[in-house]
Order: sequence, then C-alpha cells, then structure tokens
Amino acid sequence: MRKKILIFVFCVALSGFSIYPTIASSFPKELENVVITLSDLPAGFHSGVQSTTNDSRGAGWLTNNHRGTDTPIQGLRQGFSCGAITWSFKLGFFPSSQQAREGAPTAILTESTLYINKRVPGSFSGNSFGDTCFYWDFNLEPFELRQSVSGGLRKKILSFSKGRYAVLVSGFSQSEEIDQGLLEQLAKKTETKIDVAIALDGFDSQLPLQIQHQGIRQSLQAKLDVFTKNYQKGKYKTALNNINAFINELNAQRGKHVSESAYQMLKAYADTIVLSLNALM
Repeated sequence: MRKKILIFVFCVALSGFSIYPTIASSFPKELENVVITLSDLPAGFHSGVQSTTNDSRGAGWLTNNHRGTDTPIQGLRQGFSCGAITWSFKLGFFPSSQQAREGAPTAILTESTLYINKRVPGSFSGNSFGDTCFYWDFNLEPFELRQSVSGGLRKKILSFSKGRYAVLVSGFSQSEEIDQGLLEQLAKKTETKIDVAIALDGFDSQLPLQIQHQGIRQSLQAKLDVFTKNYQKGKYKTALNNINAFINELNAQRGKHVSESAYQMLKAYADTIVLSLNALM
C-alpha cells in the first residue's frame, strides 16, 4: 500500500517556477533523451518553460539525502500547463545509482525549500516507479500546520529514482484538485523515457567495445544517430522504423562481424527501446 511522505510545512508555493523561459546553454547529455515533449502529454497541455541550473531549488537534486551545503546536481526543469493546473518536471542525472536513490526525496524538500521548517521522517512508498519512489500530498498535512495558507491551494508531488536518473513530477493549482491518476500517468511516461535513455547509454559505452569492424560499427552507429534525432523530436513511429533498421543489420551480422555475446547485449538494448516506443505511442 502506497504511503505518503509527511513533511511539516507552514506555507507552500510554486517555488522556483517562472512563466518565462530561461534556457541555459547545456545540461547533462544523458538527460537529452528524457526531456518531455508535448507529444508525450495528454491533450490539453501547453508548452511551458525549460531551464537548467546547478541551483538546488532550480534543479531539485542534492548529492545526498540532507539539506544544507551539499553540492547540487545540475539538472533540467520543465513546466507545462493544463487548465488551472501547472505541472512541473525535474530531471537529474547522478554520478551513481545510490546517489540518485538518495536524491529522490531531496527534490520534494527543495521544491518548497523556502517554506519547510522541519519534517518528520517520511515513509518509503515502495517500488511503484523505478528503484525508489516517494509521494507528498499537501492536502494530507495537518490543518493547523498550514493555517497561514490562504484559499484552496493544491499540490501533489511524486519523485522517484531509476538507475542514475531521478525524476520529480508535481501538480500545482490554486483551485483545481490534482488528479493522482494523471500524476502517476505522467510519472510512468517519464520512467519509460528513462528506459530508452539507459539503453542508449548502454549503446554509447558498449558499441565501440563490442564491434571491432570499423565499417559495421559506423553503420550501426549511424542508424542509432538517426533514431536518436527522431526520438528526441517525439517522432516515435519514425524512430521505431530506425531502431528496427538497426536490429535488422545486427541480425544480418550475427555470427559474422558481431559475436554472439555482443549480439545478445546489443539486441537486449534495442528490444528495450522497441518496447518503450510502443508504450510511448
């Protein structure tokens, strides 16, 4: 049964969010394949902001599960709107999976860092998403601790880690109830994109090691490059054709310029991408 993280608050607001885009020059390349596009979202969503920063309130990630002087992890923040609700995505890429696991709940703290005075230990919510997953629902907080907040504030947050990635999805509204089902739907969509990112990370590290024939390696890499270009634009049907072309060449070279061990490894990455694309479409 899913439990909630309890956080004592006196006042909560949409901290760190701006309606004005502040797009920085770069962010970790591993996040390029997790960026949310409008094609990933249900009908009715509108583009918002995209920003990248080392600031813990902007990126939302710290290197361990503490507040204070910890080194922030550079990350990407995106915002979208739908009706009266503002939706925020924070994406982070950590040096290790353990740091990502520890970083998942810190995003909930930094999301409202100016307004949190103290907290009791939160309850681990289980493996609903990724490796670790936490929820926070403003409306579950004791009334007497938020009596300074005026009128119908609504805010729900879901944060999880998967591998070296961490994600926060939050919904904020002054009047409209946040749909828990939609919150989880958006989180699942982001988790699926992380599956693709992890597979592409695997290709980056293993393709040069596993394929010794330069011409075959370059041909396979070219197909991955075309796939990535279309995938990042949200052109998933075209990207599916691209990854299938990669698989076809891999099959043709199996036992020739691609060893059986290399084939099994690279084919597994490709199969993960195919499954994820079908889920995204």
